[in-house]
Amino acid sequence: MKKYYIFLVLVLLHFLSVAQRVNIYFNALLNGKEIQFDSIVINNEKDTLQINQLKFYISNIQFLKGDEIVFTELNSYHLIDFEMPATTSISIKTFRSISYNSIRFYLGIDSLTNVSGALGGDLDPTHGMYWTWQSGYINFKMEGQASKSEAASTEFQFHLGGYQVPFNSLQQIQLNATDENINLVLNVDPFLHSIDFSNNHHIMSPTKKAVELSELLAKNFKVRKNE
Repeated sequence: MKKYYIFLVLVLLHFLSVAQRVNIYFNALLNGKEIQFDSIVINNEKDTLQINQLKFYISNIQFLKGDEIVFTELNSYHLIDFEMPATTSISIKTFRSISYNSIRFYLGIDSLTNVSGALGGDLDPTHGMYWTWQSGYINFKMEGQASKSEAASTEFQFHLGGYQVPFNSLQQIQLNATDENINLVLNVDPFLHSIDFSNNHHIMSPTKKAVELSELLAKNFKVRKNE
């Protein structure tokens, strides 16, 4: 029995010795600079903008070597909230050394998790990212003010989600990455420039437009090279 426990300890020490940690950092850029909440900026239509809230879900993180999946994070649900800096980085322990050349993940929450109902942790409804069991989770949320918005107090609210056809807004993203510190950048300029705030200042339910904007967001995630 004593030898058995010694064997288990040796096995554990072996796994710990080859364990690998991958750190993923998220940044959001507006006009080429990191977003500063409540600061006023001008977009390309000369519209004055102020962003007050920006958060989204990242889920099902995987690392690949070519076409082969070499690691999948279990229970992979992360709420990235730029008002809370501690949430803008993810540290993943692989428990073994892996070699990879790309990272793959979802922007949003998959349909299976949505039909499971509201859950805890980052999926807790108290985070303000859950509609109802019928509509599910909000994958991406941006709120603020735009001078051209005709809403009260010139507000805009874009809550993008939906998991049922034809309004499934879940987006899969795959990017080249080899470093153990991966800096992911979301450029929100194309997203904001695509919106005519005088006619469209809010989305609060699953719609065709929510899917289109989600697709646009997914195309504007990039890996920033480490210096």
